[in-house]
Amino acid sequence: MTTRKVDITYFNYCGLGESVRLWAAAAGVPFNDNELTKAQWPKVKADASKTPFGQLPVLQSGGFQLAQAVAILQYIADKARKGSVSAEERATTLMYALFVADIQVAMFASEDAPDQKERERKIAHDLLPRLERLNAHVARSTTGWLVGDSISFADTAAFEVVSATLRKFPHLQPSVDKLTSLRALMERVRRNELVAAYLARPEVVKRWAPYT
Repeated sequence: MTTRKVDITYFNYCGLGESVRLWAAAAGVPFNDNELTKAQWPKVKADASKTPFGQLPVLQSGGFQLAQAVAILQYIADKARKGSVSAEERATTLMYALFVADIQVAMFASEDAPDQKERERKIAHDLLPRLERLNAHVARSTTGWLVGDSISFADTAAFEVVSATLRKFPHLQPSVDKLTSLRALMERVRRNELVAAYLARPEVVKRWAPYT
């Protein structure tokens, strides 16, 4: 496991970058949590040396810079890994992380719907079916984790997207409660010692506080 701190830059709220921060904590990779306000973002975005594609999150490790959330998740996993992993397991973890990204797209699309009727339609036809599919995959696991026999960024990404969904749409709690395998996975992730310590950090409590 690397002992060198990396820098993770994202906004001072939960969003695409929260799964990166959460996974770094769960993987035991120390990092500087560089929060940006919306007012600071235009200046940072204009500096090509700070954002490869004019997007966040961005990870910096010495002279190495990486953008795109899923790529960062994989990098952190590779840096933290102590043993070997099969090509199949590595690819499967990526598959789930990319599917969670699809869920995020459906979640944001639902949030941005022009009216309540369209929002509920998008939730019913796009968001909830994807969560149900994810729940079915967790249900087939024999270990309680999405991939392998220990926590991976597939699990922390699932935890974050379900949490974000409930923050944005609290009325979906009964629907999510029916996804028993997914709820069980969330509890396993929440009970992880490193995850619990991360969620207790003052800056994290502040980011999550408006939604709790």
